[in-house]
Amino acid sequence: MALEQENAGMEKEIKENKEVLIKLRNSKEALKQEKKELEEKLAPVVAENGKVQERIPMLEAENERTKEQIAHLEKLSELSLQIKNVNLEELKLLTQSNDQVQNTITDLMRKWDFLQRAGNPGQASNFGQAGNVEQAAKFGQAGNYGKLY
Repeated sequence: MALEQENAGMEKEIKENKEVLIKLRNSKEALKQEKKELEEKLAPVVAENGKVQERIPMLEAENERTKEQIAHLEKLSELSLQIKNVNLEELKLLTQSNDQVQNTITDLMRKWDFLQRAGNPGQASNFGQAGNVEQAAKFGQAGNYGKLY
């Protein structure tokens, strides 16, 4: 009887093991099917990832160009603000002052040229000589040259 009980216990255990084996086989088949489905889903993702990886260097270069453009535009914006703050009346006055200085220098250069042409080298002045008295008088009366003092 002990053998029969042992035999019955073993048969029960074999039956349970067979059921576990069937469940494991079914689970294995389900996992194989799930793996196949996941691999099918993974293939396009891997392909898309490859395309994205190829675009990364181009996008990084474009990003650098965009950063440079932004920096340039920021400088232009700053310059625009500085130009906006420039007082136009001050610029007009500076221009007029510059023109006056330029005219004064031009007049002085003309007078110097006249003096150089009127005088002989090595002499202080020729205005006192006979022919140059008229030139000196004209020089003093000339509207462009003003008077010499």
